[in-house]
Amino acid sequence: MKKLLLFGLILISSLFLSTVNVNSQSTVTLKSGDTFSYFNSAEGFQKAYEEAKDGDVIILPGGTFDPPEKIAKQIKIFGAGHYPDGTTATGRSVIAGDIVLDSGADYFYLEGVAINGDFSVVTDVSVNNITLNRNHISGIVNFPLSQMTNYCEQIVIRESIILEGVVLRNARSVLLTNSILGGRITSYNYNIDYSYGNVISNNIIINRGGYSYLIGNCDNNRFSYNILYTRNSPNYFQRACSNNTFEYNIFDCSASAFGNYDSVYENWMSVSTDLLFANFDDTVFNYDNDYSLLNPDLYKVLVDQELGIYNEPGIYGGAFPFKANAVPSLPYIVSSRISFETGSAGKLDIDIEVEAQEK
Repeated sequence: MKKLLLFGLILISSLFLSTVNVNSQSTVTLKSGDTFSYFNSAEGFQKAYEEAKDGDVIILPGGTFDPPEKIAKQIKIFGAGHYPDGTTATGRSVIAGDIVLDSGADYFYLEGVAINGDFSVVTDVSVNNITLNRNHISGIVNFPLSQMTNYCEQIVIRESIILEGVVLRNARSVLLTNSILGGRITSYNYNIDYSYGNVISNNIIINRGGYSYLIGNCDNNRFSYNILYTRNSPNYFQRACSNNTFEYNIFDCSASAFGNYDSVYENWMSVSTDLLFANFDDTVFNYDNDYSLLNPDLYKVLVDQELGIYNEPGIYGGAFPFKANAVPSLPYIVSSRISFETGSAGKLDIDIEVEAQEK
């Protein structure tokens, strides 16, 4: 408990340093065991990574940071968040480029950042136990491969915004949940046994328009409690897919959208988005949109009668309900007030309000 409290205090200090002078470089913190190091430069993220060892934690405050060329260490990275309304005191943590994982990056964890680029793993490289939590990714999440011999396994993507879609070609045992996705989800395969339990649940998946499919080359996956928005065009729901299970999803298109040998159970079809969301402007993602259901009681499903537990489609249902402003799970600064002059006693008046988000 003492170590957790100390870590939280160090995080708050790191985030606070970035609010003292908005014109200065933000300070990146590296936690290595019980030792903390600080990097106050435009290359702070890169320098912290260079000194990091397996098991270390990098804390990115509000600011924009160039990423390392590749990440090949078992590290965790925490940012201050990406929602404008949730980072008024610190600013958003922005990574200005692609995040690329290479061999050695097992147990990689990333939370609370905006990536202006893609997130990917090097082609044919196996990196396991990856978690992406509460991030905004402007590009694609990509697990590419040229030969099916070296899979990435145990992947969790939750409570995130991914504007250009997800390619799971070299990923197995994936949980993709409580996220908003543009483009399409693709899991390429060359035999019927390619999928090892990929679960896609409680997401909002939105067709960007044009000739993009929501789902392509997907077999043997389970789609549950998602909202799938095809722009009322079943022809662009899925392509070259079969043997998937669809249960308790909301579709804006008709039942003719399903593929060969799909298992289809208790979905809501041909539901207009005007009747779904409290506020939705027809884009893939907008921070001003309200993605909560207008009438959630219409779509609630009892999943545990003894405990009275319900689920509902969309990002606010399931095991990982989308948190307000996608605030990171570590303590964060809600507001700060710093006097520019000392008082009569020579003291500087500083007022900082801190809260902790649910995990």
